[in-house]
Amino acid sequence: IAWRISLCVCLIVFVLSQGCAYNVILDPNITPTVNISNRIDLKVGLFISEEMKSFKLSDKADYLTKYTFEIGTSLENIVLKATRSVFSSVEVLQSYPTQQMLVEKQLALFIVSSITSGSISLNVEPGFFSSDAKGSTTLSVQMNFYTHEMVQLASIGASGMGVASEGYVLSTGKKEYSASVERAVRNLGNELVQQMYGNYDVRTFAEQQ
Repeated sequence: IAWRISLCVCLIVFVLSQGCAYNVILDPNITPTVNISNRIDLKVGLFISEEMKSFKLSDKADYLTKYTFEIGTSLENIVLKATRSVFSSVEVLQSYPTQQMLVEKQLALFIVSSITSGSISLNVEPGFFSSDAKGSTTLSVQMNFYTHEMVQLASIGASGMGVASEGYVLSTGKKEYSASVERAVRNLGNELVQQMYGNYDVRTFAEQQ
């Protein structure tokens, strides 16, 4: 009897995992784990591109089950949190700044953030009682720094990679497959903090103010 029950469970898992398309909205509250004790004393503006705000990731494999991860809000928030971890004052800019806007807001610098690449690879490893949802995600962004005179001061690139394997039974796999994406976003935030805080041109500019 036991083996029949096990066989039925496996068949149910197999059927549920076939031929579905899932849109997954990622957790918007992912936070960098790198802490900066002495932030750079600059008031900066942050403009986040529309492409980043609406960014989605889909696995390109030719499986019947498809997962699309809506991660734009998560990217927007992790970039903002990373920037606020580095600089003493950060103002979000809703439109691409003009020189007059920078003067009126008294911004020392403004930053333009954009997504440069993103990829995800998903796989499932069937088990006797449960399956493992395996994922590998890579995200890359670029941060361009400009003075209030609209002169580019610095440009940094940062990447975050996440790898995860989560077991699941009788599940859509949405939560389990999200694990690698969430880790990539968090690692991206950590890398952004380190790259921005350690940038020579930015630190030199701050010391001259």
